[in-house]
This record gives sequence, structure tokens and C-alpha cells, in this order.
Amino acid sequence: MAAEIRFCYEDKHAPPFIHGAGQTVPLENPGVTIQIVQQLDLRVKEVNFTYTRKPWSRCLHELENGKVDAVVASHRESRESLMAYPKNSDGTIAQQYAINRISTCLLKSKTSKATLNLNTEIELAVPRGYAIRESMPEHFSIFETDSLEHAIALVENELLDATIGLCQIGNMPITLSPPFNHLEAVFPPLETSFGFMAFSEQFYQQHPELSWKVWRASQLISLDTLYSEYLRSQPSQMDKQ
Repeated sequence: MAAEIRFCYEDKHAPPFIHGAGQTVPLENPGVTIQIVQQLDLRVKEVNFTYTRKPWSRCLHELENGKVDAVVASHRESRESLMAYPKNSDGTIAQQYAINRISTCLLKSKTSKATLNLNTEIELAVPRGYAIRESMPEHFSIFETDSLEHAIALVENELLDATIGLCQIGNMPITLSPPFNHLEAVFPPLETSFGFMAFSEQFYQQHPELSWKVWRASQLISLDTLYSEYLRSQPSQMDKQ
């Protein structure tokens, strides 16, 4: 009998990775990240993924408490006690098992005349639970918001200088789509991170071999192809809006 993996992901529309908002998992075009998880589900016969959508901070809380088994997340030292990642024999993160490689930029209002760079003092809106705030320069003033939409609204109305968001996949800059389409990216990126299928400590301790089967299967998926297909289709999608 296949082992169930209760997979939790954010209930926000965050293309290209997640499409649609709310607790429903779209039957079609769920987003690149979910397509990858679905492919892992097909390739590893010993597991069966079930999907739940919640606010990101709730996914992390339930992972810690053993109510869900896995999320897709970047590696952070602060998450070491919460999540199990694929590691090399020397304890370093095994980046070859990453599901994605993404770059995050400052996003400012298109109407703002301010010139932002990483060396200036910036008032930054960051949704609660986003771990990237740990790596922000000390001269940034961080304002936590309850939602991504609130962070975007503060920046669109020029009440704060910027928020953060996806600006590049691999080496390919992307065109921002809703809800970010009134913002523009400031290059170079703040950071580039690798996303992994991260298991709860409880699940990994009970199923170490299955966890590794899932991680190894990630190498068999053509991530570049999935992202390239999305980016090629994005301009036509934008034209329809």
C-alpha cells in the first residue's frame, strides 16, 4: 500500500508556480510547482500525494505539528529543526535535487520615481512567514503584512518603497503578472534560492527511503522545459488581460 504524503501549499495565486487562489486545487493548469509534484506522484509508485491549500504560515505550522508531511521550500538554517532536506554526506544541501531555482527582486510601483538599490535605505513590505526577511540587509526597514495582497497594495499606493517577489527563473527574467502587474522588478536580484521537496521531521524519520526516492525522482523531471513552456505562453496570456 502506498504511503500517503500530505502536501501543503499556499492558497495564493503566485504564477508560474501556483495558479488560482483559495483552498481548491485546480484540475487544470495548477501551476508549475504543482505539476512537478504531480509528476513525482506518478513516478514514485510507493507514495500517494494528497493536496491541501492554506496560508503559507499555516502550512509551516502544520508541518511542524505533523498535520501535513511536505511542502516545497527553500533551505534556511532556521528551518533545519522543522524540515528534512536532501543532504550530501558532508551535511551540505544536495542542490541537484532542487525542484526549482528562482531569483527574488525588490518590486516597486511602476509610477514611483524613486531609485532603489541594495545599498539604499528601503521600507520593505514582507508577508508574514516569508523566510527571505532573514537575509535582508540591516539597513532595510521591514514591515510585516498579513497577506501578499496587503504588501502589494502598500507599494502600489507608494506608502512603502517596495515588496519582494519572483523576478527570474533560472537565468530568464520574467514578465510580472497579476497580482504584481502594477509593479516592476529592481535588478540585480536580492537572492537566488533553490526550492526542495521538504518533508516534516516526523515523516522523514518514519520513511527515509521513500523520502530519498522522491528526491531522486526530481532529477528525472525536465524543470527547464516546464518553465520554458510557461514563459513562452506568458505574453499571450498577458495580451488577453
